[in-house]
Amino acid sequence: MEAESQPVLVSIRTGGGPCADPPVWGYGEIVIKKSVILNDPMAPATDTFSARFPASPGLVLPTPLPANGQVVVKAIPRSPQCPIPGYKTLSAGPIVVTNPKGVPFQVQPTIASDGSVSYAATLPAGFVQPGTYQLAAAGGGGVGSFQASLTAGADISVTSQYTVGWTVGAASGNMLYPVNWTGGGSDEAVTLRVDSDQFVSDSVWLVRVTAAAGTVGLPVSDLGGVPGQSQGVQYPQVPTSLPGTFEIRVDVGPDPSHVPTFTVPGLTLGGRAFVVYECKFTGLNN
Repeated sequence: MEAESQPVLVSIRTGGGPCADPPVWGYGEIVIKKSVILNDPMAPATDTFSARFPASPGLVLPTPLPANGQVVVKAIPRSPQCPIPGYKTLSAGPIVVTNPKGVPFQVQPTIASDGSVSYAATLPAGFVQPGTYQLAAAGGGGVGSFQASLTAGADISVTSQYTVGWTVGAASGNMLYPVNWTGGGSDEAVTLRVDSDQFVSDSVWLVRVTAAAGTVGLPVSDLGGVPGQSQGVQYPQVPTSLPGTFEIRVDVGPDPSHVPTFTVPGLTLGGRAFVVYECKFTGLNN
């Protein structure tokens, strides 16, 4: 199981002697997202913007999870995170995002009492759509001004149907919780996320495939609670059912190898930005 934990500081130096922190590195990540609840026609689609600019000694870019075709079980801790010396999030000042129709929207940074900086905003209805987006940041608070562009492909059209209250039951065929769709290209990826906070401390089951595949699900061959192997990678198997209600979610975005990157003054590792289409089935039962 992938257990998500905050970093822990450990003093180590090859050959002994006084320890010294590695250089402070940072990166930027901007996500533009359209979210749709597929089994609630009364719920409107929501378009959102989020960004973060973390920096810390020896920081590296996070590795995408899961790898293509691999099942990952991820435990998300419920306990609050504690401040860590040397770890911070920076400000790039106001950020203006302009959609393919030429509509601009400005997002201001939010500064928490502990000095951490975050960006989160609800965009106007219909803001997120296929095409090219422009990003422009004024700079400030550790991050210099920058401009960037990214192109979003079309959303997929989900053909599976799970109504609210649907009892999914045991697996049939070779997949559990399958989601089918039309559309999608080989340079896009679809990630299936099955959520339940009633099993193991906010556990999440993840599997990713190319969007051109047209279907994704948790493979039945991976079920049963006994560790298995996929392409030489060890992973824990998932149960054939989840207790209580749960949620199925598919995220559509660029394949990790196709995420647009750009130079950001003040951030050694640069920036990356992408558009995600999020489709959800909520209120499901087993």
